[in-house]
Amino acid sequence: MLLTDNMTISIIGGDGAYGDGQKSFEVCVIDNINNEPLTISESGGDVLGWQSKEQIDQLIKSVIDDPGKFRADCDMRMLNNVMEFEES
Repeated sequence: MLLTDNMTISIIGGDGAYGDGQKSFEVCVIDNINNEPLTISESGGDVLGWQSKEQIDQLIKSVIDDPGKFRADCDMRMLNNVMEFEES
């Protein structure tokens, strides 16, 4: 689903996904400019697993309400994850 001109959200569930497809889902936000997933997980990953419909609604709202802040937050999570990796 296209969220903004530059971001698309992927929501899947079922066999092989981090969600059952009925009550929980796996979510990924794609940067349409670079055609790459954004770092949306606090642990530095590009997918969120086992997300409820309410959590997905909140994620969509945060992207639509302020896409620039959402992208900056994703960039900061990616940078923090890289820095932690290099320190270890």
